[in-house]
Amino acid sequence: MRALLAFSTLAACGPPPPLSPGSAPTWRPLIDRAAWAPVPPEADPLASHRPPDLRCDPEAWGDEGLATEIRTESCDYLALSQPLGEGIHPGDLLRVTFGWGQLRAPAPAEGHIALLVQDTVIAERTLEIPGPAEAHTFTTLATHAFPEATPVILHVHNHGANTWQLYDFARRP
Repeated sequence: MRALLAFSTLAACGPPPPLSPGSAPTWRPLIDRAAWAPVPPEADPLASHRPPDLRCDPEAWGDEGLATEIRTESCDYLALSQPLGEGIHPGDLLRVTFGWGQLRAPAPAEGHIALLVQDTVIAERTLEIPGPAEAHTFTTLATHAFPEATPVILHVHNHGANTWQLYDFARRP
């Protein structure tokens, strides 16, 4: 099931500082950048995107300070997973921030980045390559409940030597 998403240009990385007591709810992070692990092919909700000749060096992804970064020069397809840090409830506002460097390839192609909870797409972008470096923050209202520890999947595939980042996945009750 695909969620209807609205997006805005990235204004800042990460959640805002906590507000004073009695003020509006703050953003609560839902992932731990150090907790990602590769998704086995049989558990990949976007397995139809997986190339038959998959190549992916384990050093091609990791925590890069403010983001989880995937370098597609040595990994043209990757699905990572981790347990959801806390439950999501219908009506929660969800925020996802993606970024990517200048997109290059030997021939025109497409790149795709997506964040899913279980098999529900929370945010995604399909981009033409070549293309400019950008970052976008997506927000959407949760329509389903997901309990703590439900799998969160970060998916990237593209052709060419590019970098993709996930900066943020958070909820505001």
